[in-house]
Amino acid sequence: MVGPIRTFLDSGVLIAAFKGAPQLREVALQVLEDPHRVFVTSPFVRLEVLLKAIFNKQANERRFYEHFFARAEFASDLMAIFDLGEKEAAKTGVGSMDSLHLAAAHLMNADEFLTTEEANTEGAKKSIHRSRLVKVVCVVVERQRSASQRGGGGTSPGIPEMNDILTPDLSVAPHGRLGALGRRVALQ
Repeated sequence: MVGPIRTFLDSGVLIAAFKGAPQLREVALQVLEDPHRVFVTSPFVRLEVLLKAIFNKQANERRFYEHFFARAEFASDLMAIFDLGEKEAAKTGVGSMDSLHLAAAHLMNADEFLTTEEANTEGAKKSIHRSRLVKVVCVVVERQRSASQRGGGGTSPGIPEMNDILTPDLSVAPHGRLGALGRRVALQ
């Protein structure tokens, strides 16, 4: 039996899951609801998403992120993250914060680093996709490909029916579907 997919989410995926455009939000929520994934993260992702929600007094958004971080495994060796991130940034030109995320994902033995950043923009490869520390996957491209290969189980290809995504407390989230974290998720 194959174990769970160790998944590191770039902050853009978490933000998209809560308040992204409807199609991207759907994809991000599907990732969060995937029972075959274990999430790994770092304090840097937490800083990027949680503190802005707290500052802006977005209680529902704050709870959404807090619930994710409560169930994720955290990288804790900050010096190792800094050392590896610095080397990766110098080697590949990846941005500073992205290099720290990639380093944390690598040190946590992530199978995938999911991001909302597409690989090609105007013919140039985005720097995050040049890294080889961990497999970098754009959720939009990967999830759409996976959905078309699976043939889907819901009303549109790859989008599950309501019964396919039930969670323990059966609460309803945006657009009449269940939240990725098993409770009501209201958008502001």
